[in-house]
Amino acid sequence: MTNAPLPVDEAARLNTLEQLNVLDTVPEETFEQLTSLAATIFSVPIVLISLVDQDRQWFKSCYGLDVRETDRSLSFCAYTLQSQEMLVVPDAKLDGRFADNDLVTGDPRIRFYAGAPIVVHGHAVGTLCLIDTEPRVGLSEVETQTLFQMAGLVAHQLLMRATTEQRLALKKHYRQMIEQSSDLIFTTDAAGMLTLINPAWEEYTGYASADALGQPALMLLHAEDRSTILEHFQAFQNGARTPVRLEYRYRRRDGHTGWADVQLRALHDHRGRFEGMLCIASEITARKETQERLQLLESVVVNANDAVVITEAEPIDEPGPRILYVNEAFTRMSGHTLEEVRGHSPRMLQGEGSDPAVKARIRKALQAWKPIRVELLNYRKNGTPFWVEMSIVPIANEKGWYTHWVSVQRDITERRQVEEKVQRQTQQQAVLADLAYYAIADRDLHSILQRAAEQVAAALDVEITTVTELQGARQDLVIRAGHGWPAGTVGTTVPGASLPGYAIEVGEAVVVPDMRTETRFDVGDLPTAHGVQCGASVVIHGLDAPYGALCVKSTRHRSFNAEDLQFLQAVANVLGTAVEHQRAAAQLKESEARYRALVTNMPGAVYRCILDEAWTMHYVNDGIRDITGYPAADFVLNARRTLGSLIHPDDSPQVMAAVQEAVERQEPFELEYRIQHADGTERWLYEQGRAASEGVIEGVMMDITSRKTAERGLIEAREDAERANLAKSMFLSRVSHELRTPLNAILGFGQLIDRNPTHPEKVERHNRQILTAGRHLLDLVNDVMDVARIDSGEMSLQLTRLCLKDAVEECVAVVMPQAARGELTLSVDVEGLAGTLVSADGKRLRQVLFNLLGNAVKYTEPGGQIGVLCWITPEGQARVEVSDTGPGMTRDEQARLFQPFVRLEGKQSEKEGTGLGLSLCKRVVELMKGQIGVRSDPGQGSTFWFEFPLVPGNNESVADGPGSAAQGVSA
Repeated sequence: MTNAPLPVDEAARLNTLEQLNVLDTVPEETFEQLTSLAATIFSVPIVLISLVDQDRQWFKSCYGLDVRETDRSLSFCAYTLQSQEMLVVPDAKLDGRFADNDLVTGDPRIRFYAGAPIVVHGHAVGTLCLIDTEPRVGLSEVETQTLFQMAGLVAHQLLMRATTEQRLALKKHYRQMIEQSSDLIFTTDAAGMLTLINPAWEEYTGYASADALGQPALMLLHAEDRSTILEHFQAFQNGARTPVRLEYRYRRRDGHTGWADVQLRALHDHRGRFEGMLCIASEITARKETQERLQLLESVVVNANDAVVITEAEPIDEPGPRILYVNEAFTRMSGHTLEEVRGHSPRMLQGEGSDPAVKARIRKALQAWKPIRVELLNYRKNGTPFWVEMSIVPIANEKGWYTHWVSVQRDITERRQVEEKVQRQTQQQAVLADLAYYAIADRDLHSILQRAAEQVAAALDVEITTVTELQGARQDLVIRAGHGWPAGTVGTTVPGASLPGYAIEVGEAVVVPDMRTETRFDVGDLPTAHGVQCGASVVIHGLDAPYGALCVKSTRHRSFNAEDLQFLQAVANVLGTAVEHQRAAAQLKESEARYRALVTNMPGAVYRCILDEAWTMHYVNDGIRDITGYPAADFVLNARRTLGSLIHPDDSPQVMAAVQEAVERQEPFELEYRIQHADGTERWLYEQGRAASEGVIEGVMMDITSRKTAERGLIEAREDAERANLAKSMFLSRVSHELRTPLNAILGFGQLIDRNPTHPEKVERHNRQILTAGRHLLDLVNDVMDVARIDSGEMSLQLTRLCLKDAVEECVAVVMPQAARGELTLSVDVEGLAGTLVSADGKRLRQVLFNLLGNAVKYTEPGGQIGVLCWITPEGQARVEVSDTGPGMTRDEQARLFQPFVRLEGKQSEKEGTGLGLSLCKRVVELMKGQIGVRSDPGQGSTFWFEFPLVPGNNESVADGPGSAAQGVSA
């Protein structure tokens, strides 16, 4: 058997067969009737409609045969495909092509075969074939013609079938497109009633599609748009065929109004008669809202607080894109109007202070057509600099071409100033931390001072810094370290009548705004020879006396503000601490040297032993006898006893563990432990040693029993001192109590005398002196008793939730007459504490308020002002400030202000007082978990403040006084 050759159009033929979409389909009546008819006409038992695929022949209809397909290599029909002519085989057994074919030798045992090609679009896709199990002569001309015609009929039916399926598939595809479309699609009949609606209807309107069918299409249109749609529909009815596109509003079920972009098209039947309208609507509500927002945005841009600049897109390089538009905010920020900047580049605002790196970043972003956000220093029309935060964004048209740049700019000068201030403070804190580390790290003093000079110069941006020291009996001022001076300056003497010398003389910070006009001291040749324009100096305080001064100078005109001076003083304080630390370290080293010499000469034992529990001695000197009471020979190689056996059992594990750990770390060790002496007493040993070699240690032991005894004595002495202090407090309390009894009697009698108007004026004057002195002494006794109670821990506070505003108003009302008598103005602002509760003892809180208000009245001259201001701090603290226009205080005076029995010089001679009031205020406020402090400058008055944490609650829950539900707190 030989296989039929492939037709020359094999690929096109197979493609045509595939396009028919018929392979592997179910039997169909039309094709079954054709094969049955052919069997009757030609009197054959088998008739097949055979379609030849790439590797098989498949039978669309198989009359008289149960097989649906066979291998193509067995196909008779394949020979028909080559010539597209009828193939007739009278007897297959006699035909060399088919004699050994399995379909001939086996079932269905073909003997006769006649096949006509089924030609579709010029390609034979198969055959209509007749098969008989008996040989036959052949077909007549009429039979041949009939078989050809029937094969053509099969081809026609296949084409009709494919066309019908394609039409159905296309119709299905269109329906799917309509159903899946996000646009709303519907049709009407000639009367305008809805006939077809896609699922988007429900999404657009919120109404069910089934409920809308048969309803007027105008039912959901906005009332103002119905007439326009109706006009177009009537035009379609009257024969108009031009499609219409427009925008209209529609009502949703939820009551909202939507916008749609609508295309209207007339529908006609096959005779051209109008039968309805097609509507395709796209949702444009968002676009409409966007348009409204754009209009609003345009209004915002015009009236925005931020500056808006619109420029052309190019050129990116010089001179830069030209300005097309700026808003009013830009004019307010820069001073330039639109007319002045139109046609110029925004780079006109840049100047010498504009960062080149930032400008390069902007240019790089513009060249890449990317948005950028930067901060840049610009200059106003009047030349003053200002910082802007700008966002630059490229704007593209609908084709994607970039046409403009839009820049939104905000003046951040104030923010940058704050940031720079924070940065300066951070840098200064880092300097202080670094110097503090150096000060405690045992670096040599010159290194610390030099490091301070260099870091202060960098932090304050000054050219010259010096650290000077007072030396010798003459107190010469010598430069110890410096930055910015010529080499060799360190070690030279500075005239006493200089900036640092003057600062030491007056004992406070000194600022020189202009060296050329300075008259307080001799500036020498600083302005002329060195170009120094200004400077500042602070004192470096030692423990007992000034160490020297820290001085900065600049060749540029600049001002040194309070923050600069505070930083300088902080550095000076660190240097003062470093100086004292160095002095203490030197004294410690000297003490250690004396101690080592003492230890060297003290009786002790030098040993070398194995590191084991017995402390097996290789060598130990005779000093061991003084320590243990046993001779050295007893311990060598454990001859009679071991040292380990003498160690107190409670100390032995710790001693062994500490030595082993030190040996493992290759570190020396020092130990103190107890041993049993030969006389039965317990002795303390100090041992110092190190690893000499593997498993061997060597060291020295000393008896420190006497020292331990002395330490115990010190502990007992300290306990005795504490008991004595407690006894002192009790004594003060009792004495104060005893003093109050006669004082009350004295004051009582004095008050009785004062009530009698008949006494002579001299008696009344003397009586007033008695009352004044008695009250002063009583205040002193009360203060002493409070101090004693606090020191002994016996002061009991009744902490309650009270309204701080009420307490302040009450105390101010009491003090108001006193202020009036002193011709003082007393102003109060407590609204910041409305409804504010704090946890405090009402009596002690008023004591603090009366003390601060009383001091303000006492130290303020007639005509002065006293202010009380209350508010809530950002940290959640209720704060009260009492300010006055009194004489003010220096920083040194403020540092000593809250110490007991301290009264400031020059301020106490005319004013009575004990020096205990502010000390008690501080202790009482801190016992109530609050804080207290003061701000003051000489000649500028003082502001005392205290603050307490807030507690939850309201005015109705305020409890105050003895009748409240207070909980006693012992301080």
